[in-house]
Amino acid sequence: THSICRALLIYRCIELGRFTSEDIHELMGVLLLHIQNRESRLQVSVVVEVQRVFEKIIEICSCDELTELPKIFWCGVALLRSDISRDYLSGAAILLKFLKKVEFTSEQVQRKLHQSYPYSWSPTFPGLSILLLKG
Repeated sequence: THSICRALLIYRCIELGRFTSEDIHELMGVLLLHIQNRESRLQVSVVVEVQRVFEKIIEICSCDELTELPKIFWCGVALLRSDISRDYLSGAAILLKFLKKVEFTSEQVQRKLHQSYPYSWSPTFPGLSILLLKG
């Protein structure tokens, strides 16, 4: 776990180029694995490092590039559904940065988000306001 945190730190700190959907998918896999295995404080560190990588990606990418990476939005939403306050706050931070950067009212952005919606979620997505009020 310590080596994963270091790798994520290095990944975040080096000059980053273009990101692909596969990069985001891999980061989400790391995040999911460590959220499911909450055996130590190091697991929390991995979640925090993944959050920081997502925030760095959001910072570096243009609005158009972020529109092509809607999984970041859904990752933030998934973290808002958590009962663990640290995860919830991570999700809120990711979404805040994402929504500040993209034109959320744009039809293209809404279409991309809708197309990438994880339909396997149960319960279904109730909307951001419900999840934010839960906070």
